[in-house]
Amino acid sequence: IGANTAVFILTRKLLENLVIDVLRLKFPPNNNNLPIYYYKEKRKFNDFTILLENLDSKKEEFGIDVPILEEFLKLIFPFRPQANSNAHSLIIKGKKEEIDSYDIERMISLLIKLKTNIENSRSRLGGMVLSWKMDKIRNIQDLDLIEKTLSEIRNKNESYEQLSLGMFYGLV
Repeated sequence: IGANTAVFILTRKLLENLVIDVLRLKFPPNNNNLPIYYYKEKRKFNDFTILLENLDSKKEEFGIDVPILEEFLKLIFPFRPQANSNAHSLIIKGKKEEIDSYDIERMISLLIKLKTNIENSRSRLGGMVLSWKMDKIRNIQDLDLIEKTLSEIRNKNESYEQLSLGMFYGLV
């Protein structure tokens, strides 16, 4: 089969698992989110192509990380057909020149950065909300203002990332 074909297969599998990790972090498992990355009836994760399509269709929900996601999607789409054909057939032999033509290291680093950003935004949000509450709540009127602001944000369907950035910059 050859080492180059193995590189395609293993790289594809690594990218697929990183995409699943990103989707699971961004869209925690529940009845609405699970179909984004998991096919419940078949008890398996969606095919790589479906995962990428779902990632692309949901990219606007990634807030400030959209440019990272767009760069990854731009890099993965030329790579995917060759990687898929090698992953699903043991006859096709990958060529070193083909491997070198794809920016595999960059694709992996973009997904790891995206995953890390999501993890960090979750931990920052909890800490920022707590410190913001301690700093801003001076009396019962402040509590009313906070409840009103949070309600407005929820009604506008703004993300928690926007809320955390607003708190960080003192906009909320």
